[in-house]
Amino acid sequence: YNFTIADLTTPSVVSSAITFAYGDSLVFHYNSPNWVDTDWIGIYFEGDDPEVVSSVAWAYIDSNSGTVSFPGTLSGGSYYAVLFCCDGTETVYAESDVFTVEAGASGTYVMTAASVYPEGVNVLVNYRNTDLQENDWIGIYNKGESPGGPASVDWMYIESDSGTVEF
Repeated sequence: YNFTIADLTTPSVVSSAITFAYGDSLVFHYNSPNWVDTDWIGIYFEGDDPEVVSSVAWAYIDSNSGTVSFPGTLSGGSYYAVLFCCDGTETVYAESDVFTVEAGASGTYVMTAASVYPEGVNVLVNYRNTDLQENDWIGIYNKGESPGGPASVDWMYIESDSGTVEF
């Protein structure tokens, strides 16, 4: 594993771990030499563009150097953190390396593998259903719609208590 030692004039945001267990707080060390009180750190899915999608979590930083913690509420997946200036996403001071949050070992969940899919790309949906019943299914709905309302855009039966389906 390669690493760099940066001086205090270099902006940085570094996760305290490469892999976080599901439910553990996410801790980041940061350095913002030109800090202003509207500098912030956002967490994004790996591959997401902060100019296009919103962060999955964010927090203001309160000094030019220190640590910031996020609650362990992120779903399993690969993420990166970005240190921004001035309440916007236009000025990126630094980006962390990719880190992983392990999937929870218990409970039911349904989540996509990414937050944005280009048109024509298959959507991957990860799931865990601790109470699997015959004929359980996963549906894709337009934003703002839910089961019991308009019909799903697409749907698929699931045959096991956990896995990934592709639409």
